[in-house]
Amino acid sequence: VSIVQLASLNGGSPQNAAQVSWQAAANTMYRVECRTSLTGQWQFLTNYTHGPKNGLATVTDPINEAGICFYRVVYFK
Repeated sequence: VSIVQLASLNGGSPQNAAQVSWQAAANTMYRVECRTSLTGQWQFLTNYTHGPKNGLATVTDPINEAGICFYRVVYFK
């Protein structure tokens, strides 16, 4: 497991969703997780596979009713 630094988190986008972005290495896989409190359990959101070139990766998550969500991106093979 490696730490991934988030490039940006854009909440309240026009689609009423959070956009989580980070710099991804070529041909890598990531797991995006979220939780609604600082101490809650991490919940699986989605897997993301990046293409053949390094670049910006973005995952969109609909904003929940509470409007609060903490995200993490975990690198894995």
